[in-house]
Amino acid sequence: MPENHTDPFPDLILSYDRAVDYRESVEISDWKKDLRWKFLAALKQEGRTSLIDIGAGTGVHAQFFQAQGIEVSCIDLSPALVEHCQKKGLPNQVLSVLDLDGIGRTFNAAFALNSLLHIPSRLLPKALSNIARVLTKEGLFYWGQYGGEYQEGVYQDDTYQPKRFFSLLADDQIRDFAAMNFTIETFEKIQLENSSPLHFQSLLLRVKSDE
Repeated sequence: MPENHTDPFPDLILSYDRAVDYRESVEISDWKKDLRWKFLAALKQEGRTSLIDIGAGTGVHAQFFQAQGIEVSCIDLSPALVEHCQKKGLPNQVLSVLDLDGIGRTFNAAFALNSLLHIPSRLLPKALSNIARVLTKEGLFYWGQYGGEYQEGVYQDDTYQPKRFFSLLADDQIRDFAAMNFTIETFEKIQLENSSPLHFQSLLLRVKSDE
């Protein structure tokens, strides 16, 4: 990924607006479903009942949590994707994680699966701080994305048009970013077929206590 964009968001919005029908048709992998069930179990164990889905896409994950009795709100940069959330009856808003003050409320939990990897690393501390601020005391945050080594820029082999910007992190980097605002409850590396040297980074985080 040799090319860096200082502002990747306009191209990202256009890419996902154009790909909305494809995104709606993609079947969720079984291993991603397993991650959702594990996070749901953590929510249920602690009586967490409200969740913000950050980069919700067409609402496929939010719909799962809603069906399990969790009050869900969806945000995404793409108006076309958010429209699909609306069609599913999911509370929704076109909003960036960098502007979370616009959500106007707090939640017990947050969920971000393969969405924060579009945030440039220089802006990631702000994004994570914003997430921590919209969570209640010791709120839970699931953060999952592809990574394993640092790569930042436009992915030249991307089939989306315009090609998308990605910021992939090494394992020590993602843990260091997470530790700025959260306690790391669990960190798991999921090795996927033909993904080496990359893998999926799965983190269960908790907002740090003020005490």
